[in-house]
Amino acid sequence: MYQARVVVDNILGRPRRANYQGILRVVFADPEIAAVGLATDAARMAGINLLSAEIDLGDSIARG
Repeated sequence: MYQARVVVDNILGRPRRANYQGILRVVFADPEIAAVGLATDAARMAGINLLSAEIDLGDSIARG
């Protein structure tokens, strides 16, 4: 869908380039793990100020 909008804009004379910096990554596990964008180290190397946090999933999710 995203790529189609980029193509349509270009066909209609509105120059637009696709940006693939925010590609979603998923690990199909239980629980699922997902991420998007740069990894923390890559963001810091690019000069981006950021805040990160880590949690222990075992302590954070309800067990049934």
